[in-house]
Amino acid sequence: MTLTGTLQRRFFGGFVWILEPDGAAPVQLEGDVPAELEGRQVVVKGRPLKGAMGLAMAGQIWEVRSIRAR
Repeated sequence: MTLTGTLQRRFFGGFVWILEPDGAAPVQLEGDVPAELEGRQVVVKGRPLKGAMGLAMAGQIWEVRSIRAR
């Protein structure tokens, strides 16, 4: 699956990567996310992690398979 949106790094008791998709609810990203993409529009290929729970409670958690600037 593919999502596009703005990549943000947020602090929720620890730093997490949040993708704010165009016109959809934010999702938390798990995996290798390059810091230089922060604040940019990105395309993320991955999949939702079913049953995953995060301390940030920042939305559904997605496993990142690839990420690139848009």
